[in-house]
Amino acid sequence: MSQKRIWLVVLVMASMGGCAAQTGEPGTGSASADLLNMDYSADQATVTFDREGETAVAEANVYPESMEMTLRMQGMVLTMTADRATGVFDVDGFAEENGEDTQMVESDIALLLAFEAALTQPYLEHAAESPALDFLNRAITAWSAYSEVMPLTRVFHGRLDRSSSLCANVNKPGQGVQTKRWQSATHDCASTAGDCSNWTGCDRWDDNSTTSYVFMSMHPVGSCSDDTYFGGTSTSFSCYEPNHPGGTEYAYGACFGRCGGSCGGGTAFTRDCVDHDQCVRLGHALASFWCDDELAGATWDALWAGNCGGVNFKVDYNWAGSSSEGSCPDSWNGTNDGCDVGCQFIDGDCFR
Repeated sequence: MSQKRIWLVVLVMASMGGCAAQTGEPGTGSASADLLNMDYSADQATVTFDREGETAVAEANVYPESMEMTLRMQGMVLTMTADRATGVFDVDGFAEENGEDTQMVESDIALLLAFEAALTQPYLEHAAESPALDFLNRAITAWSAYSEVMPLTRVFHGRLDRSSSLCANVNKPGQGVQTKRWQSATHDCASTAGDCSNWTGCDRWDDNSTTSYVFMSMHPVGSCSDDTYFGGTSTSFSCYEPNHPGGTEYAYGACFGRCGGSCGGGTAFTRDCVDHDQCVRLGHALASFWCDDELAGATWDALWAGNCGGVNFKVDYNWAGSSSEGSCPDSWNGTNDGCDVGCQFIDGDCFR
C-alpha cells in the first residue's frame, strides 16, 4: 500500500474579524503557526502536531476486525481499541513515565482542540482514502470533548446502529435564505413527564435545562468563553454562557450539535452530541459529572456516527470580537451581501 507524507504549516487565527467590505470595526486577535506532519496509507496513519512548544503524536492502525490508536502528549499516553463488528471500544490513559493512572486537565483538552482544528482540511481532503486517518481524527474528536472528571479507563458499549443521526436537521448551503431548521436539546431533565407509576421521560419542551431552538450548523465560535450565541428570540443573540435560564430558548455557534469539542473536520451531528453541547454550554463546565451521561453517548457517536454531507459553508464576514458582534445592522441579514457570522441574527446569505 502506498504511503503519503504531508507537511503543513497551519496558521491559527484567534477571534479575527471580517473583511473590509462591510462597514464596522474589525475584530482583533492573534495568529500562530502550528506544524502538522502526516504519514498515512489506507491502514496506517501517524500525525505529529506541534503547537507553541507542545507536541502531540498520534498513531492509528486499522485491521480487518479492529482499530487501534495511541496518542502521546504532555507526558500522557492515551489509547483506544475498537471492535469494528460490534462498535464496542475501550479507552485508557496513563502517565508515560511510570504507567500510573492519570486524568485529563484543561491544558490537555486545549491541545486536543487545536490538534483537531489543524486536522480539519487534511481530514476533509484525505480521510476518504485512508480509514486509518478517519479513525485517528475521530479518536481525537472524541478525546477533545472528554470530561476532566470522567475516568480515562473505560469501555463504551454500543451497536453500530445505535447513533441517532440529526443530519436532516442540520442547516446547510442551498436550503434557502428564509429556511431555518431548529432542534431541541436538553440535559438535566429537571422537569419530567409522568410519575413513578407512569414514567414517560423528560418533558423536553417545558424545562429550564432545555433549549428549544438550537440552530445546528458549522458556524464558527464567538468571542466569549462559552463560544456560543444565546438569545430569547431568533434575532437577539449575544455571546455568553447562561445558567439554566427561563426564556433563553435560542442558540447557535461553535458548531453546536457536532460531535466533538467545537468545530473540526468531522461533520457528525447526533442527539447525544447536541444534548452534551447543550449541557456544557448552558451552565455546566466540561469537567462536570452532570454532563457525563450525555458524554458517554456523544463519545460513542464521535467514533461511529456518519458524517453529514454538504454542511460546510463559506464565511465572508466574521464579526466575533468586533464592535459589531451581536449588534450587526439589520441590512446585513439575508440581503445577498455575503455571509455574516457573529451577529444577533443568523444571516440567511450563508445558506443560499
